[in-house]
Amino acid sequence: MIHIGQSIQMVLRNKGKSVTWLADQLGYTRANIYKIFLRNNLEYILIRNVSLLLEHNFFEDLAEDLRIDMKKTKS
Repeated sequence: MIHIGQSIQMVLRNKGKSVTWLADQLGYTRANIYKIFLRNNLEYILIRNVSLLLEHNFFEDLAEDLRIDMKKTKS
């Protein structure tokens, strides 16, 4: 199962963006961004906004993870 918070942290790092940058873009504190990294369950609108900011479709990642899990249950 994909950990969405860790996935956001990884993409942020790979894009060369800082936690401060993401916090400023979202209107959050740096502490809140670090809390997001720890969470495995995020609201739709937050995932959408982060996807737009980082130009990475996290919904595709989640959908692929679901496809894999569905194949496992069919086996």
